Amino acid sequence: MVPAIDKNMQGKMRELETFKSQLQQYQQQKSQIVMAVQEMMSAKATIDGIRDTKDGEEMIIPIGGGTFIRGTITDAKNVVTSVGADVAVTKDAASAKKHIEEQIKSAEESVAKLDSEMQKIEMQAQNIYIEMEAGMAKK
Repeated sequence: MVPAIDKNMQGKMRELETFKSQLQQYQQQKSQIVMAVQEMMSAKATIDGIRDTKDGEEMIIPIGGGTFIRGTITDAKNVVTSVGADVAVTKDAASAKKHIEEQIKSAEESVAKLDSEMQKIEMQAQNIYIEMEAGMAKK
């Protein structure tokens, strides 16, 4: 039969594995959000960049991943933007920029929540390590 302390240690090790898995999931989510924020910031910068562009003017347009194409602006005052669920709408540049800024703010709040949750999990894991060390010292 396994002594109670060993079962206790096994339980704590399982908790640590669960925490590790949660941290990995949160880190992946955070990375995806950070990448989306970078993309939104690029879109915002592009909107700012075309603000003073005249219709018919040629410019280099970022298409993502550090890649650009040459294009002719046909309507510098309006932007087609995604509103979710594969739906896009035309908005004036100022409204589109505001929408992007709201998305960035929301994403940054999500990152802050994830950071907070990760910190809580790390503290719980640290407490378990301390308990395990104390249990080992008693042996």
